[in-house]
Amino acid sequence: MHKDSSCQAIFQQGQAQIVYYDGMIYGIDDTGIFSKGNRTYNLMEITADGENRDKKAVIETDGNNFLIHRNQIFTTYIDEDDHGVITAFDLETGKQESIYRSEWNMSQIMDLYAYEDRLYFSETGVDDNETYIAALDCTDLITGETVENLLQNSTEIEDSEAYVVGISDEKLYIRISSMDTMKSDIYVCDLDGTDAKYITQMSIGQTVMDDENIYLASFEDNQIYVYTKEGEQVSVIAIEEKSQDERHLLDVNPVAGSGQYGFISCFFGMTDGQIYRSILAFDKEKLEMGNAALQTIVEGSLYDMH
Repeated sequence: MHKDSSCQAIFQQGQAQIVYYDGMIYGIDDTGIFSKGNRTYNLMEITADGENRDKKAVIETDGNNFLIHRNQIFTTYIDEDDHGVITAFDLETGKQESIYRSEWNMSQIMDLYAYEDRLYFSETGVDDNETYIAALDCTDLITGETVENLLQNSTEIEDSEAYVVGISDEKLYIRISSMDTMKSDIYVCDLDGTDAKYITQMSIGQTVMDDENIYLASFEDNQIYVYTKEGEQVSVIAIEEKSQDERHLLDVNPVAGSGQYGFISCFFGMTDGQIYRSILAFDKEKLEMGNAALQTIVEGSLYDMH
């Protein structure tokens, strides 16, 4: 990891999160080309120490989701009829194809999560009666078949505004969030959505997990709260605002990473109206110490790339 703060990679970043895949960090860099509600992005590959970066592909997306699984980029966009679509882009062949299109009107697909042959995703939209609907779905990446409303047979939870937190020990962890209470209920169930059990309640926010912990980026204070899989809070990773730079923290997104290090994507608002971007690394072995030895590995302005 970085030992000298002067050694940093810099790139522009849109609103999507970063991902960690096969020892590398990936982020999408907004090219500024806009069409039909979507934008064209450069997929940037960055070494885990932030020292080197490379443009791997150009993808069209709504900028809300992307992940890399089995050497394919899965991302979403909204087509000309306002239906959400999932595409798969093969990094080796450069071929991109649609693998799922929502039948709902004014639909949006969010929170992609891949595990082995399964692609989980959350879907919202309106039906023919203009009633708001939401569901957690799962597509088989081999057969192309999609199981819609994955939690419809669960007696423990309703399949409304459900999002995948992660998978550990062949169990699916799910977040059900309420904007009314600003709280999220965390459940664990089988991979097919059955046998759901309540774990705990957390503040509302973005959640990811690795084999040991759940990481919550709270919407209330933009700090990272660390929980065990059983729901016990074990640490808080504080993201300090640098007042000398006249910036304030807007949003944080954790990435569980792999092995010793995890990563945090941060957005800062500047007094001149610009948006400032940083990617931080944290040491999982030091989580109980509180600060987790945060290091800045990537930083840069959305509008001023160097």
